[in-house]
Amino acid sequence: MRAYAGLWGTMFGVVLVAAVTSTAMMGPPGRRSYLDAELAEAVANPASVVALVLGVLVVLLPLPPGRSFAAATETLAITVLVLVGAVVAYRAVVGADDDREFDAGSVEAWLLKAAGILVVMTLLAVRADLARRRQSVARRPAGGRSPRGTRP
Repeated sequence: MRAYAGLWGTMFGVVLVAAVTSTAMMGPPGRRSYLDAELAEAVANPASVVALVLGVLVVLLPLPPGRSFAAATETLAITVLVLVGAVVAYRAVVGADDDREFDAGSVEAWLLKAAGILVVMTLLAVRADLARRRQSVARRPAGGRSPRGTRP
């Protein structure tokens, strides 16, 4: 079971990195833009596909046992969900009309992929939350109450 936890954790990590990479490439212009629009699109598109494909696989596979997996998965998925959601909102409002000179068609295609990433991250966060809650209920004593001075 330890190998499965390592494999699942690695795939989840790749999903997070791919989602953040895709989002960073399509983000708003900053004081320093090291990448031009073509290169940013060339990096963001494959990263989005990797995040979606592996993300769906991670959603379909069961969460590894252990309380730390559920809590860490929930926290990281929500963090990436907020980040991707902020850039999706920015790109939905601004589109390609900013200093980075993106192509309007590629921004629309990225928005569809990013919406899929948002769905994957939401499903991961909800599944992890349910698993974490199930585990805390299973650890409670038979009376249903926690011992005095401890938290579940």
